[in-house]
Amino acid sequence: MKNLKEVLKTQKMITKAMGLKGEIKPGDMTMKAREIFSPSRSTSTMKKKVLPRPHTKKGLAIRGLI
Repeated sequence: MKNLKEVLKTQKMITKAMGLKGEIKPGDMTMKAREIFSPSRSTSTMKKKVLPRPHTKKGLAIRGLI
């Protein structure tokens, strides 16, 4: 088992790494971790990379058909 000193040290390092400041309430670290690890909405709404049309030379080359 870890003693209280080690637990407080670990908590302090984690809160510093997460950017949490001030008094920490129960669940704050969990919510911040979920926010960090969840897929960003901006990446899911970004446009997909558009390939050139397949009937052009560049489109065929990108698809590996030339």
